[in-house]
Amino acid sequence: METLVGYPGPAHFMKGGYIRQAYDVGQEFQQKIGANPFKYGIEAGTDYHSGISSTGEDNYPGSHGNQDSDPKFVLSTAVKEGFSGEPPITFAGQCLTGAWAEENTRESIFAAFKRKETFGTSGNRIQVRLFGSWNYPADLIKQPNWVKAAYDGGGPMGSDLPAAPSGAKAPNFAVYALKDPRTRSIPTPT
Repeated sequence: METLVGYPGPAHFMKGGYIRQAYDVGQEFQQKIGANPFKYGIEAGTDYHSGISSTGEDNYPGSHGNQDSDPKFVLSTAVKEGFSGEPPITFAGQCLTGAWAEENTRESIFAAFKRKETFGTSGNRIQVRLFGSWNYPADLIKQPNWVKAAYDGGGPMGSDLPAAPSGAKAPNFAVYALKDPRTRSIPTPT
């Protein structure tokens, strides 16, 4: 049994109640029964009840009860106390879902969701891509059309790696990560 800081009692968590645990439990099921009921793609959304939301941690007004009934209250950063006794600004900002779709159409976006070629982020609008294979070349990302080569030689996030070929020790991965161009860079200490 775990106790959450600020929570007035013990928290009862079932194994698999969080996505990381569910992924682990799903792999256990796969080994035991040959099926994985927890083979999820990532979707990061909002539990915001009013439709007014912010992904910025410094601009998140809260999300519950009487906070949602008055837009002036919801959008105010001057509010000192929310429904729980804490300032609403101390809660986390909303999350975003990214989907790698071929084009910006409903059909293409839903196809990306079905492939589970999605990722979640909170706050910044980063772009992340992950590919896995048993035999990507070391210079994959230096190739002019490396994304096509990554699809051809392996699989994107959300897909399954095929069984390891004979002699393979571990899969290798190609990762693409791009920062949100609207955010400032933090200088590296020298």
